[in-house]
Amino acid sequence: MYKQAYSRNFAENSQTNILPAKIQISSRYILDGISEGPYTQSSEKDITLTYRKQFKYEISLELENNMEHNIQTTIMFKEDYDYPHPYYGESKWDVIGIAATNIDLSTEI
Repeated sequence: MYKQAYSRNFAENSQTNILPAKIQISSRYILDGISEGPYTQSSEKDITLTYRKQFKYEISLELENNMEHNIQTTIMFKEDYDYPHPYYGESKWDVIGIAATNIDLSTEI
């Protein structure tokens, strides 16, 4: 993961090369080639992304055997407001990146 150029307003004199963020890992089952149900969050962690520096993140997931799983990774940035927003309040989390992959643990012969 990299923090790349991201168009946001930062507080004056803030460190714009450092981006507080969080990473969420979610999964859902795939039955007969069709994703079933909503994603279930497996993990959430606060992270800090730094401009032009690679961030390595590893996690172990417990996935059910004999199933195909769709795993989604979401990176979010917290946007703080100078004054409370009528809808979001003092801050909100914006999605800045999503990646998904399928992991097939089915035992088809």
